[in-house]
Amino acid sequence: MYYIIFFVYPAISVDGRITTAAFMADYNQERLELEVIAKELEQPQQSTRTKVYVWVFDSTQLVRVILSRPPEEVHQEQEEIIAELRNATQHRIIVDEIRYHVDAMGRIRMDWCDLFFHAVEPHTQQIAAVDEILKVIDANYDYLRVS
Repeated sequence: MYYIIFFVYPAISVDGRITTAAFMADYNQERLELEVIAKELEQPQQSTRTKVYVWVFDSTQLVRVILSRPPEEVHQEQEEIIAELRNATQHRIIVDEIRYHVDAMGRIRMDWCDLFFHAVEPHTQQIAAVDEILKVIDANYDYLRVS
């Protein structure tokens, strides 16, 4: 476990994205743990804290799954899809992006989407290899297809 002290404090947007001006490429393949403390602006100014785990990775570690559903539907059912993938792979599934599928001819398929995620091995907390996850998904195709 590495603890990073940011010289430039991270900023948290309204939608929950954590950003920093610090250059993170030096931490590629690292897992960081941030402690976030939130406090109400108005009285009674209650506060709470939580831990945020950050995996620094590159795009080659993202698993791409093509779904025969439009992105809007996948966004609405994201929690169920994550649960199905978690059950099939036995890994923590973290969705990174959902976008319209572009076929081999370069046409946008409005009724399909590409789901990009990374899978984290629960015991080691390391990002799993893409080919390992794809083999498990292929082996559980019938289960995932029906879901």
